[in-house]
Amino acid sequence: MRTLMVSLRETDAAMLDVLAKRWKIDVKNLTTEEIIQTLHDGMLDPARAEQVWDGLGDDQRAGLQAVIGTGAKMALPMFNRLYGEYRKLGKGAIQ
Repeated sequence: MRTLMVSLRETDAAMLDVLAKRWKIDVKNLTTEEIIQTLHDGMLDPARAEQVWDGLGDDQRAGLQAVIGTGAKMALPMFNRLYGEYRKLGKGAIQ
């Protein structure tokens, strides 16, 4: 399984901005590497993670719990059947 840091490094810059907003992390005037490191540290903070978790809807929590329960190895077709289609957004849709 990929680490959080590797996942963040492979994430589109527009998605990094979305993540920063969702996690309420200020990334203004930071380089991409600084954004990645700041997001990484923030996402590993238990108190911040709890705030994000509390902000999710019941259906979002259920989907995440199902994925976590499979050790993050749930097949995409199974996830789609249970929780609706997962679609990776393109850069334009993210922005």
